[in-house]
Amino acid sequence: DLEDNNNRLNVEDRKQILSNHCKQNDVSLRPDELPNFSFPAGSIMYPLLCKLFCSELKYQALGKDFFENPYICIHEAMDYLQGHKRIQYASLVLCLLCQNEITGSMITKKDSRFMDIKEKVFENCRVSGRNSEIKDALDNMINTYTIRTNEGYSLIHDAVYEVLASHYGNKHPEDMLEYMSSSFVANKFIVNGISDDIGDLQIKIHKHHYQSFAERLVRDLNSLKLHDVFMNKALKIQCICNAFIDELKKLSYIEIKKLFFQTKVTYDKNAVDRISLNAIERSLSNQNSLKKLRDGPIIQPYCFRDYINRDRQYLLNGCRWLDHNIRVISWVISYGHIQLLRFLFDQVAEHQESIRRVMDLEIPFECGYKSNLNEQCRFLTLSCYSGDVDVVKLLLNHCDAECINGSLIYGLTSNSPLVTACLVGQLPVVEELIRHGASIVVQENSLTPIHAASMDGHVDVVDFLIKCGADC
Repeated sequence: DLEDNNNRLNVEDRKQILSNHCKQNDVSLRPDELPNFSFPAGSIMYPLLCKLFCSELKYQALGKDFFENPYICIHEAMDYLQGHKRIQYASLVLCLLCQNEITGSMITKKDSRFMDIKEKVFENCRVSGRNSEIKDALDNMINTYTIRTNEGYSLIHDAVYEVLASHYGNKHPEDMLEYMSSSFVANKFIVNGISDDIGDLQIKIHKHHYQSFAERLVRDLNSLKLHDVFMNKALKIQCICNAFIDELKKLSYIEIKKLFFQTKVTYDKNAVDRISLNAIERSLSNQNSLKKLRDGPIIQPYCFRDYINRDRQYLLNGCRWLDHNIRVISWVISYGHIQLLRFLFDQVAEHQESIRRVMDLEIPFECGYKSNLNEQCRFLTLSCYSGDVDVVKLLLNHCDAECINGSLIYGLTSNSPLVTACLVGQLPVVEELIRHGASIVVQENSLTPIHAASMDGHVDVVDFLIKCGADC
């Protein structure tokens, strides 16, 4: 393992590897053409880069730039494999679609999922072969494109993984939507245009794939991969959101209500806003008291982001730390999916139910109902993280006026919707909240709105608050 600290390539190792490849290919380099041997990144990929560099004059002409940005060259290497060594190319794609690992048992025991993927990949790559030939191909690429793992084989480096995903995925996006992880789908697919720069490594979604993309999002939603669904920027693009809503329309109202509005006790904890427990703990330890937040030194950017994300996570968890009380509608609101939110509210209204009661904005009490100001405040505060004033307006239509100055205690502070909007730095949201009666007066155990806005340099918000008479 070349990424292991004990095995990491040092400067002399790198010089020797490049020298060996240069001698084998009769290549000589001037000092100004040599790469930065002390550059720490990409140790495990370095032997492959040396091999590629010495194999083509066009790569050598790039000099040290080749080692710093090798994506184009790897892309061309994939072109060569696809055209001249199809079984090797297909084997790499198989590894990619099998979550970057092909185990020995998959090959020998003919795992059903593996065989399904193999059938599709071999058809797309126009190749045929037995499982033993896949193993031989992976063995032949050891230390170039593949490495051995405890169980079998994996791609040698993230760069190979990403280039291969782009290379195969732009030709066969349906396979990527079917087999790649929810995180990959969330981060690697784009809708509007694609750069000519191969280094961008994105997969373009064409119109005839909109339905497949929406089906995958619904599948991930049912698996409660909430971060990967609602942080997916494509879902905010109208054509994709329309396709997503079309898929939801295939569900009954009862199914929609259960999926979005009912509480889920547990869900995929690894997808929790991609905040590690270490980040939360670091945030808590750095904020030892409210006084330190108000009077201490300026919070470093990573601490400030941890602070915001910690509070947002708490609200998304239903105001719980150690267990989860999840409602999917919270994520719709917090990440600003206004078109989807309107659709869901319309569904409730069309079935002659009360939005306030479906969302627990009011709850049963004695012989009737009473306002649930805590839940109103939670949803309104989550809407402030979205940065979308239309989401805030829609929530305000269903909340009591009193909730706008409410606050929920989490950690050592209790931030109101206005303080949250100031922390995030969304001036239109701040203006809307103050228009609806949000107080700029300091509340107990809370940051002041103006301090919240200044923590991340939101000058426009600070100026507006001063004009409104906020205490500096």
